[in-house]
Amino acid sequence: MSATMLWIRPLLISSLILLAGLPAVAQEAPATDCEAFRLDWVTGGPLNPEPGASSSSDKAVCAGVEDRAACLLRHKGDGKQHDYVIAHDQGANGNCTFQAVAGVLNFEKSAGGGKPDVSPEYLAAQDCDNFLPGQSLHNTSRAISSFNKNGSCTREDLAQVTNGGELSETLEKSYFSSAILSVFGGSLPNINKDSKADICSTLSSKDTSPGTLALAVELGAITDKIGAEKNVSDAMGARLDVEKRIRADTAAPSGTAEQKQSAKDRAKQRANEYGRCKADQDFFKYLCADKVQKPGAPHLEKKEKVPADNFKSAADLKELANACASKFSKPLPKTVTENNLVAAMKGNAEASDCVQAYMKSRLLSESVGNIEKNGKPLIIAVSDATGLMGKSGKRSDVGHAMVLIGREKRAGQCGYWVRNSWGSSCPMGDSGKILCDPDRPGNVWISAASLSSSAGVQSIYNVSP
Repeated sequence: MSATMLWIRPLLISSLILLAGLPAVAQEAPATDCEAFRLDWVTGGPLNPEPGASSSSDKAVCAGVEDRAACLLRHKGDGKQHDYVIAHDQGANGNCTFQAVAGVLNFEKSAGGGKPDVSPEYLAAQDCDNFLPGQSLHNTSRAISSFNKNGSCTREDLAQVTNGGELSETLEKSYFSSAILSVFGGSLPNINKDSKADICSTLSSKDTSPGTLALAVELGAITDKIGAEKNVSDAMGARLDVEKRIRADTAAPSGTAEQKQSAKDRAKQRANEYGRCKADQDFFKYLCADKVQKPGAPHLEKKEKVPADNFKSAADLKELANACASKFSKPLPKTVTENNLVAAMKGNAEASDCVQAYMKSRLLSESVGNIEKNGKPLIIAVSDATGLMGKSGKRSDVGHAMVLIGREKRAGQCGYWVRNSWGSSCPMGDSGKILCDPDRPGNVWISAASLSSSAGVQSIYNVSP
């Protein structure tokens, strides 16, 4: 997903903030009552990625917890939901928006007594063209379009296919081996044998349950089918040509040496992701042959809201000016307009930061109110995940999408709960800026001040049908 400031609108105020190039400095967010509310997120698949846990228990999740019985009880849900939690890990794959869209849909399916089997990995593998030169990297609109067009594969074990990205890399190597094998016929049998061993090793390193081993066997068998496909070597050659074209598109023909190198690194990363995505796509073709479920009508809609959307009337602009009055070098006119507010902000970083924080804070507070009212989570797009939660090593360290699920005051600070796609990792730890929930791996509390900064919320999406 691009780090572009998606919340910017033609509104002059937001345009000024964009042009200012402000640093990600957390400002004091407007006061709210910070009424605590959080959806009870219980979703998943047959495999719990926590070491030692199984599909029907939470031994690892509750290990070391003083009141283990109470912890296990919390994981039982309400009788309609599954009694296990899966913390999806996108790894190096840039599929955060697909994770977020699938997360919202799976929450609704679980809450209604269904199986949370919408696969973000499958959705992402249907949209490999987003890595091509000139295309926008994964964004929420594309993820919604992928679901509306392709539906989802209803195999719950697919969370392990690209979970963490390691198996994606293994499948890409296996596909390449199968293509080579098709050229040389049966004269290189060890190539496929080694590929199957790699697949089994990658999967079993996370889980050794019968279901996982069965999936490994099935994936191994698919390597034989791919090798037997007509023109598979030609398809592989065409794929490598595309990757070469992506690498050549540095997107920074001029600039400093550091900027040029950064652009080359990004292009190389996109090319690698394209290769993994296409390999996943081919394996899913066999894995999901008769398991694809198309969405019914109505399709998902992109209902996006940005911070500036709440500040278009004269009364709203006056409220904004009053909230940040102490930051302006001189009092604003009695009648506040976009033009005189922009003029007062020009060259004044403190005033710009304050306006930005106030608009974002209201959007966050309004969004949680809607979640509580409707009982459905929303997608939150942020501009700098590293600035918010620390360096994770994940693909979406800058622009990033998560699922917004609630709000709570902790240690005197108001903050918001999100459902992330970085597995159970917590890069910044319990730093005061973020807190990772030990009872719900993948749930992260982020301070309101951080989410209201320039690193924070860009837009909110409601993707309910």
